[in-house]
Amino acid sequence: MKNIAFFTPSLDQISESFIRLQITILKPKLIFYSGYDTKKYIHTLNNETFKIVRLRHMMVNKLLPNAHKFKRDKLVLKVLKTHKIDLLVFQYSLTAINNYGWLKDCKIPFIIHFHGFDISCDYIFLEYNNMLKCLVERASGLISVSTKMTKRILDVSTNIRGTILTQPCPPSMGILKTTSKNKMSNDKKATCIIINGRFVNKKAPFFHLFVIKRVIDILQVNTQDVPKFYVEWVGNGILLEAAENLSKQLKLSDIVNFNGALSHSEAINIVELGDIFLQFSHLAIGGDREGTPVSLLEAGLIGLACIGTRHEGIEDIIDHGINGYLVEEGDIETAASYLVELLSNHVLRDKFGLEISNKINSKYNEEIYFEEMTRLFYSASKHHF
Repeated sequence: MKNIAFFTPSLDQISESFIRLQITILKPKLIFYSGYDTKKYIHTLNNETFKIVRLRHMMVNKLLPNAHKFKRDKLVLKVLKTHKIDLLVFQYSLTAINNYGWLKDCKIPFIIHFHGFDISCDYIFLEYNNMLKCLVERASGLISVSTKMTKRILDVSTNIRGTILTQPCPPSMGILKTTSKNKMSNDKKATCIIINGRFVNKKAPFFHLFVIKRVIDILQVNTQDVPKFYVEWVGNGILLEAAENLSKQLKLSDIVNFNGALSHSEAINIVELGDIFLQFSHLAIGGDREGTPVSLLEAGLIGLACIGTRHEGIEDIIDHGINGYLVEEGDIETAASYLVELLSNHVLRDKFGLEISNKINSKYNEEIYFEEMTRLFYSASKHHF
C-alpha cells in the first residue's frame, strides 16, 4: 500500500472500533484530526506508530476570514506533499466537507467512508448538499455500511467515478474464541434479554421499555408456564436518566438492569449471558439513522436470537423468520408478540441463534472485511484526475 493520510473528526474517534480496524489495515503515514488542542501527538496502535496532525476544528474554520482559510489549505497541501501522500481517507462525509476548500481541486485520490448520520441527517443536505455532491462525484472510492445507505449515496449523484463498497465494520472474531456461552438455553432458570446501545433517539430506548412492559402484560394473562426473564442493558447517553425513570414508572426495575457504559470486553461478557438480543432502532427527528450496528453483529455472532426493526443495516443482517424477526418501526404489539414467542420457545431461539451466527461468521468476518477494504484502497490509489 502507498503512503496514506487518514482524516478523522477527533482524537476520540481513533479509539472507535471501526477506525482502529482501518488503521490496522491502512497503516497510514499521517493521521489528521480536527480539534482545539494544539499539542503534537504520536499515536501507537498494535505496536505501529502514526504521526498525528491537528487541523482547526470545523466551527473555528467556518469563522475564519477567507485569507486564513486559504493559508490553512496551503499548509495542509504542503504537509501532504512533504510526506509524499498518495491516498487520502476521510472518516465521515463531514470530515471531507470540512476540508472542501483544498480537496475540491486536489489531485490526490481520496476515499470517503460514510457511517450513518453523515448521509442521512437533514441539515447535511440543507447546508452542504452542493459540496457533498461535488465530493461524491470526485471521490476515487466510497464506503457505505448498509444497502440503504448505498442507495442514499446514489441519490446524491449517479455521476460517481469511484467504486462504492457496501461493507459494515465486522465484529471481532476473537469473540468466538473467548466466549463460554452455552447456546442451548433450555436448562436456564430465566431467559436473559440483551440491549446494547447508546441512549440516543435513533436507538429508541423508550420503545424498548414499552415493548418489555407489553410482554409482561401478555404473559400475565397466560398464567400457566409463564417464562421468567430479565433484561441486561449496556450503554450510556443523554436519554439514560429518562429511561431509568420511565422504567421505574412502568414497574420494570426488578426486571431491567441498567449497566451503563462499559468497556468492549465488559460489554461482551454481559452479551454472552444473553439468549435474545433486541435492536429496535428507528428514524430520529432530523433524519438521523443507524448504519449497521456492530452490537447486533456481535450478539448474532455469539448466537443470540435477534429481533430488530426494518431499519437500515438491521435488514441486511436479520432474515425474517430464518435467523430472527423483523418488525416495522414503532410496532410495539408485533415486537412484543415475537418476543413472547422466543421467550416461550427455546428450540426456536437456539435455531435462530445458530442461523444468524453462521451468516455473520461467513459473510461479515474480519477476513472478508480486510480483503474488500484492501482491494478498494488499492484501486482508489490508481485513480488519476
